[in-house]
This record gives sequence, structure tokens and C-alpha cells, in this order.
Amino acid sequence: MLCLCLFEPAQADERWLRIDAPESGARTSLPAEAIDYGSFIWLPEQAAARARLPGRVQAFERPFDYEIDGIHFDPAGGFPAFEPEWMASRRDAAADFHLVQFRGPVKPEWLEALREIGLDPVQYRAPLSYIVWGSPTEAARARDLSFVRFGARLPPIMRVPGRDRHRPDAHTNAMALIYAAQRFETIAALEALGVTVRTVRSSGLQLDQLHLEAEPEMFAQLAAIPGILALQQIADDGGPRGEMSNQSVVGGISGDQVVPGYSEWLNGTELSGEDIIVSVVDGGILRSHVDFDSRFRDCVSTGEELTSCTSANDFHGTHVAGAIAGSGLTGIVDGEGFLRGLGMAPEARLIEQRYPDFLDGGPDGEGSMVPNGMLTIFHESALSGAVISNNSWGPAGTPRGYDIPTRHVDMITRDADPDAPGAQPILAVWAIMNGNGDRGDGECSPSSLGAPDEAKNLLSVGSTALQSSKREIFDISANSAHGPACDGRQVPQLVAPGCYTDSTTSGSDTAHGLLCGTSMAAPVVAGATALFFEQHRDQFGTLPSPALSRAVLSATARDLAGQLDANGNVLDHRPDRKQGWGRLNASRALQPESNLTLIDQIVTLTATGQSWQGSYIIHHADQPVSIRLAWTDAPGPGTGGTTPAWVNDLDLVVTANGTEYYGNDIDPTTGLSRPEGTPDGRNNLEGVVLSPDQHQGGEIVIKVLAANIAGDALDPWQPAAPRQDFALAGLNLGAPGEAVTLAFATQPADREPGQPLPAIEIESIDAAGQTAQGPEIRISLELDGCTGHCTLVGTNERETQNHRAIFSDLSIPDPGTYRLRARSANPTIDGALSDSFSIAPLFGDRFEQPPPE
Repeated sequence: MLCLCLFEPAQADERWLRIDAPESGARTSLPAEAIDYGSFIWLPEQAAARARLPGRVQAFERPFDYEIDGIHFDPAGGFPAFEPEWMASRRDAAADFHLVQFRGPVKPEWLEALREIGLDPVQYRAPLSYIVWGSPTEAARARDLSFVRFGARLPPIMRVPGRDRHRPDAHTNAMALIYAAQRFETIAALEALGVTVRTVRSSGLQLDQLHLEAEPEMFAQLAAIPGILALQQIADDGGPRGEMSNQSVVGGISGDQVVPGYSEWLNGTELSGEDIIVSVVDGGILRSHVDFDSRFRDCVSTGEELTSCTSANDFHGTHVAGAIAGSGLTGIVDGEGFLRGLGMAPEARLIEQRYPDFLDGGPDGEGSMVPNGMLTIFHESALSGAVISNNSWGPAGTPRGYDIPTRHVDMITRDADPDAPGAQPILAVWAIMNGNGDRGDGECSPSSLGAPDEAKNLLSVGSTALQSSKREIFDISANSAHGPACDGRQVPQLVAPGCYTDSTTSGSDTAHGLLCGTSMAAPVVAGATALFFEQHRDQFGTLPSPALSRAVLSATARDLAGQLDANGNVLDHRPDRKQGWGRLNASRALQPESNLTLIDQIVTLTATGQSWQGSYIIHHADQPVSIRLAWTDAPGPGTGGTTPAWVNDLDLVVTANGTEYYGNDIDPTTGLSRPEGTPDGRNNLEGVVLSPDQHQGGEIVIKVLAANIAGDALDPWQPAAPRQDFALAGLNLGAPGEAVTLAFATQPADREPGQPLPAIEIESIDAAGQTAQGPEIRISLELDGCTGHCTLVGTNERETQNHRAIFSDLSIPDPGTYRLRARSANPTIDGALSDSFSIAPLFGDRFEQPPPE
């Protein structure tokens, strides 16, 4: 027997309120329906009217509604009359996926309560819901929990995207996400229905991915099998996305004319991308080209049969690689005096990786990507040492929503090598589809994106005009796609020169040529990102996170208001679904005209309602302030179509001159943040832009509010309790009003080789020399200024407790004279240097001098 089994329905909720920063007395008389999160109170509007709670009020219309096939409905009132075969679920006692919808943003204790009754919370699903695994009996117990408003077995219609239900392609190539602990039973049930399971691979602690051969007409029946979370066809339209560009993004423009001089500008920055490793995932590269000048490092394979570590001579890939790291050593200039073959980061190191073999995954051959392709490609990027990956290709050329490969890209942004200790993040720079502006049909209309363009954590790039288009270099080129994502999020994030650009080509070892496409825009951004990575490494001793990179490049981008979109229509102010946050401005990112303040993943929020805030001063009172908040979100459901992809929701709240401004509530007619605006609950890149009249040159307060912490964003492979870190970039912001520095409370002392150093205590102090206030920070210790062997053994990175960190298990195996340097990942916090100490064999009461090196 099959049915859709609902828990007891609740009355439909039309309007709920979030009372931010409630006054101290507000909690003494909270109505029963209210939920207290500390920083805010969540309650239905009618209850708020009775209580008359004071505070900043945010209204949410029908916050519990699901959307399927364009129909919005409150599940507690029942599902609409969809086709019966897509609503059928098993009625027996077999365990399966169930939906549980909460009465408000997620609390960690709610998830723990679900575990206590036998349910396994597997995946957050907006709005305010969790997909859990368990038996019908265990799921039914959820209705007795005070925080649950609705529950049901997950119906097949929510496991298969609308495109595959209504307009499937005529092939059998498919992929699925299944519950890992149910692997054998689910595969057996699939095979009993005639499905061929080609491969099985882990997709984290709780989920596996399958490569299937299945008729799309069977999808409704297959999606009802216990253990199937997502089932979807594999796209069969994957493939490529087909020096003047450098100058145009560093201010080398006179009137409407781009002028030569990128080498001179680059020399002035003292940047070149030196030793920053960028993988070029493409069709192949002519590595013998003179302009590559030994730029390549070996690609390291995972050892699997299918690998990206192959070589080929490809026109497209050679063009892309040259735009990133071409040296210009051929010395050839074009007719206007531009050096040909000069990339954005000419001393970056490149890894050649090829995707075509991964597009042979279907029975119909080329164009269909194998389901585990993304994970393998980026695993090999990480093994090869890459920290940035350029991708001017995609596994799908039409909108697919947040599907399984897109989910995988979000996973590798946090950690591309799950087998290695710690995290190996890779910033994927991705050329969005050459979609030619708005698309007039499909469930995601007007989007003309492809996949994985809708991944939350990558840097998505559209293209602008260049080369022969002198006056139009700030227009979106006609080839570029328009967003938004199928779930309404903003895509792309940036645009850059792409049509046409001049770069290396594969015709000979000295050949160059012009190409047009978003494919050409992405490597300009990848090369600029390599320069930023180099600068951050040299200045702070660490590489920036992918989140910080997205924050900085978007905060410094050029607004294209008044220019034309891909359809020839006039653009409003950023941000939007066409230009994103604007056109790359590498000069402003690397040499800002006013101070650029950075905070990079030093704070972790672990519960809804927590917050962080800092006070800052305006650097130039007569200039605007641009602030970005970015975070690497936890992976979304991967079910494709219009299913919401977001998991954790942070709100950027900026207070200036007594007025609050919320991230992404920006007036498109002015490009400025609206006062007393509304929060953005979808995007994991938020911005506030203030004019001099708005900020008045006074101190501003930046607050990051945890509006909903629902998943573990720090470990996509072995997820634990919900948690989320973030990055901030503020243009025209000075150091915090109260400076914080690090200090050695205890100093290292002389020891024998390998003997433990005494416990070393580091404290954070304020300008008055007192213990600092505010959030805890992460501190790392490293050896400073040594040559030869420089090995510090033990745990050299810790988070402060009460603003102190104690390092008690460190030792140094090699003789020498050393000093320790304490650093914070927050560049606004000054580091500290210890006294000198010696490591040498001890004889009696003296140290023997170490041998000369």
C-alpha cells in the first residue's frame, strides 16, 4: 500500500515576526507561541500584537510555505492535488526519509531531540525543515515535540526535479543520492525493478551517490523506494564555455580606450602570483608554448581508473591557461601595442586537468558527466597542491537547479581531499553558461544558466565586452547568461572581460588568438584571485579563504549601472541577476584607494541567535563605504529544480549614524542600502553600501547575526553539530575602535632537540594593555626567521578561551636558535614575536653551540 502520511496538520501561518534586539523587559511576558533565540524573538504576528513587544521588527510572509511546480503552499494544511504517482509513499513500517518542519529557525537541541527518539537528521531543507531518516513510528513521535509543526514521509515529487518529471530527456543516464546506511537494500530494490547500478561512491558520512541506467518513465516508482533522497537525469549537454583584458580591469583606460601598460602596473604592485597554484580544468593545454615558460606542475592522480591527469593539445584550454599565467615571453605585440600572451598572474603555477573523459559517462556517450566526476577532479586538484581552480566548462548547458554535481562543488570549496587531515579548500572560479541573456521558457525562466553555476560557494563569472568594443567594454556581452538561480538566489557574482580576449592558442608554440565567451572571463578572475592570494600570503602568512576572496572581489567590483545587459537593456545598480556585484576591479582589490579591512573565518557561530559585532571607523569621510559578508555554506539537498539550496543563514547588519542597514537590501535606482531594511534569507554573499551622507564619517558597527544555523558548514564529509564561520571585507573602513594585539604571557625557553617546550601562553590584549573583550579568536604559532630545518612539532593552532591560548605540546627536533611568531587569521589583530631561545644538546649546565649549516 502507498499513501502520503501526514502528521496532524497545524493551522496555516500567514505572517510571523522576528523581534531583533528585544528590550530587556520583553522576555518577562512572552506569549506561549514565542520562541526566544537570545538576539531575537520569533512569534506569529497575532501573538506579537497581544504582547506588544518592543524591538526592531522584521516581518516574514508565510515563512513555512513550500514551492513545487510554481505552487506555494503550507504543508501543514496539506499538499496540493499533484499527480497521484508523484505523491505516493510506502505505508508499511519500512524506514525511509521523512520531512520534519520546525516552528522556527533551527535550534541544536531540537536536532538532538530528534536523535533521541530514533530519527537521524540528514539534510536541512528550506524553509525551516529537516529531511530525517527513521521508521514511521519514530517519525510519528515527532508530533509530540513542541517545536515540530508538520511531518510527512518525503514524497517522490520532492525527490525528483520538475524538469525530469515533466520534460525528461530521451536517455536512461541518471544519478541518485541515497542513505548510506541503507545502501544494499536500496540498490537491491532498484535492481529488482530493472535498474542498472553502474557505480556507488560515498558523498559524505550519511549519503552515497549512484550512477544509474533507468527509464525516466520509472522515476516516480523509483523515487518511492526507501533510501532515495534525490533522483535526476544526467545532463547530456556538457562541455566548454567557449593582455587587453588585463589592463581593462586594473584601470588602464583613457576615456573609452584601453591603453597598454599591464606589466608596469603589475611591477608596481610587486605581485605576480608567484607560487600560487591554479588548476586549469579544461580540454587540454599546449604546454610547450613559449609563454608558459615552465609554469606547469605535475597533476597527481587519485589512482582511480578515471582521472583528470591527462594531457592534450586544445585551443580552448590553451587560451584559458594563458589568460591566467601567460608570461608574454614571445614578446609579440598587437597592432595597438599590447603585449600578447601576458596573463593576469604571470608567475603563478598551473596544473593541467582535463574534464572530457568525465563527460563520457552515459550510454549515449559524450556530454553526460559521471556522477562522481566533480569529486574526483577536485580531489586531484587538491592532491596536486592547487588552491584555485579555473573552470570554463560545465556538465550542463541549461538550468538544472541545485543538483548533485552542484552540491559536490560546494563540498570541495570547504575540503577537496577528505582523506587528508584538516581541510584542503579550493576556490572554484566558474564561467557561467553562454546563455545569451534571458531564457523565455522552463521552470527556471528567465535564467539561462547551466550547471554547476548555481553552487553557493564558488565564484561565478559572467562576461563583458572587450577588444573591438571600445565604448562597450562595460556592457554585459551578448553571449553571457543571466540568472537568477532556479531557487531565486543571485547568480552570477561578478563579470569580467570575455568577449573578445587575446591569449595564447595551440596553433604553434608562439601562437595567439581571440576568443569570445564566459570561458574567457573566468581566467581573468582566476588570475586576479591568484594575485590576491599572493598578497594575503605575503602580508599575513596565510592564504585567504574562498569566502574572503568572494567578499573582497565583490566589495571592490565596479558597478555597471547605466550600461547594457546581454539583451541590450539598461542595467540598474548592482547587485542583480545579470552583473552580480559588478565588473572585476583588480586594481581596487589589490591597491584600494582607501583602507580595506578583512576578517577571515576567525569566529564560528554554533547556534541560531548568536552574533558577532565589531566597531570600525571610516577611513575617508567623503567616500562611500562598501561592506561584504560571505560564508562557505553547508551543502544543500542536491535535489535540483527549484528546491532551495541554502542551509545556514547569516544576516549582515550595519549601524551607521544611528540607522540600521541590512545586507543586500539595496535600492536599484541609487545603488545604496535602504535604511531600516529587511534581511536576505537566501544568499551567502551579502553587501551594504553607504554614501557619505549615510555614514557621516562616524564610527559604524558591523553585526553578523546567526538567523538560522541548521547544518555543519565546516565539515561536509563528517558533519557534526550545526556551525558556521564567515568572512568580512570592508572598503573604506579603518581598524576597530579598540585595537587588539597578541602578547606572549609566557616565553619559550632553551631545550634539547625534541624535548617539549614549556607551556607557552598567548593572550589578546586591548590598547590599554588589558584583556581584550569581544569574540574568541584562533591563534597559530610558527617559527620565525629560521633557515635550514624549521620544524615545529605539535599542535600549533588553538582557539582562545577567555582570550588566552596555551600551547603545551610543542617541540623542535633540530638544533638552532629560534623565535616564535604568534599570528591571528584576523589581519586587524597585530601579531607578536617571542624572545630568542636555543635548541641544542645539553652538557652539564651549558648548551653546546649547534653545528654550522
